[in-house]
Amino acid sequence: MTAVAADPWEPSRRASLETARRRSAFLRVFRQAMAILSGASLASIVLAIVLNALGPGVVGRRTLGVEETLTMLNPRFVGQDADGSRYEITAERAVRQGLDTQKMDLTAPVFKTTTGRTLTAKRGIYDPDARTIELFEKVVFADPQGREFTTTYAFIDARNDIIRGMRAISGASGLGEVRADAYELHRDGGQLILRGRVRGVINPGGGASARSPSPQSGSAP
Repeated sequence: MTAVAADPWEPSRRASLETARRRSAFLRVFRQAMAILSGASLASIVLAIVLNALGPGVVGRRTLGVEETLTMLNPRFVGQDADGSRYEITAERAVRQGLDTQKMDLTAPVFKTTTGRTLTAKRGIYDPDARTIELFEKVVFADPQGREFTTTYAFIDARNDIIRGMRAISGASGLGEVRADAYELHRDGGQLILRGRVRGVINPGGGASARSPSPQSGSAP
């Protein structure tokens, strides 16, 4: 019986087959990974395109979550009333109430007109679109004529040059002192209308010792 000699190349062939199998397995895994990465990249691009098409309003609310309010230090706002007279609003701080409104919460607001009338308060709300200002807590009116009035609330319609409030008001001028439950101020301080329990005292220098106005209404020039 004749013996068959072993093939000296057999170990090399087996090693080559194993190497080829491993390489094929690696290539399959690599192709799958690349396909997954390509899909993720494509999805990211599509998402970015969609968000950009929707506009900044959608993205802004999420990326600017900590910036829901706009704060300004020592702000200054300028406007005009119906007659073209200018007014100015300053404050220690202004904080916008939200992204969907232009209303500002004011700290220590000051309202001034070109004729020298001034109103101050501890806090306020300014609406630039409506041109209105609400003042709260220790509201003080002052004008160049020396009149000064104090109340706890004032609504300023800067567009029509009217100030009013359904709160008690008290004040003094060169003629004397006056108190009332409500008030309106027209024409840049030219006419002060008092309503409710109006009470007043005329200084002796004003031509009378003392007097109480009608409890229905009164007017101070």
